[in-house]
Amino acid sequence: MKTRSFPKIILTMSALFIFCGLLTATSGAASFTVNNTGDNGGVNPAPGAGTGTLRQAIVDANATSGADTITFTVTGTILLASELPGLFDDVAISGPGANALTVKRDPSAAAFRIFLIGVGKTVTISGLTITNGSSTNFGGGINNGGTLTVTNSTISGNSGGTFGGGGIYNFGGEGGSATLMVINSTLSGNSAANRGGGIFNDSFYGSSTVTITNSTLSDNSAYDGGGIYNENGGEGGSATVTVTNSTFSGNSADGTGGGIYNVTAPGSTTVTVTNSTFSGNSAHTFSAGGIFNNCGTRSPTAHSAATQAASTTAAASTTTARPTARR
Repeated sequence: MKTRSFPKIILTMSALFIFCGLLTATSGAASFTVNNTGDNGGVNPAPGAGTGTLRQAIVDANATSGADTITFTVTGTILLASELPGLFDDVAISGPGANALTVKRDPSAAAFRIFLIGVGKTVTISGLTITNGSSTNFGGGINNGGTLTVTNSTISGNSGGTFGGGGIYNFGGEGGSATLMVINSTLSGNSAANRGGGIFNDSFYGSSTVTITNSTLSDNSAYDGGGIYNENGGEGGSATVTVTNSTFSGNSADGTGGGIYNVTAPGSTTVTVTNSTFSGNSAHTFSAGGIFNNCGTRSPTAHSAATQAASTTAAASTTTARPTARR
């Protein structure tokens, strides 16, 4: 009897191990495919509902632990009726190309941003155009609180509302950190009523880092920092911007810093510009069409310093009293 029962025990244990393996796979990283340009009427569907929309894919990725992937079999325009679900799990969103697929807020809809990246999450967005986002506070196109990489994408025509970050708002606040990397991408025609038409990099008791590589920021506008506004929030944080092999052109500020505005209070802010071109940027009321450095650290290379002179007003390292904005 013992000889006959022994294989049965082994078989039972083997079946148990296989079953546990299946459970682990279903709770790990997964891939979700967007196969239509619908939006579920702007209503978030239930996980696993199978509607094939971008909204569905994000809901499903949030419900599955692990670094998920969202891919597309469609081209054209995904017209959004409401803000997409926040990205609250690590995910790579891989589009077919910025010229092939656009994610856009419906112009007839109420104001809302397109993407929100949760604190501490790692997200990659590639091969998309993100446009017409319109936040009432921070980040019209994207609001990032984690680690975000944008590659081979276009972020255009978004509005940061009252405060700032028309294209992207990067916020490492309350002792946290946020990292934004923009690679081989374009930010154009974004706007903010106050700070950072293209990008607002903001630390508040925390750390915020932006790296721009092989990219273009053009025709963005704000009161201060038409292209990028970099600040530590005045509360002891650290904000860093590094620009390499990139072009800033036609950006404008109603106040100061058409290309970049760098400002610090308690804490530190640093802008480093290497092998990049600043041309045709403008500041209408105060100064510095190219780069305005207000008590922070600015480190342009010789090439960058030469090219930024083509801006409406040459870059300056001066301190000017400026109006402050409500957070």
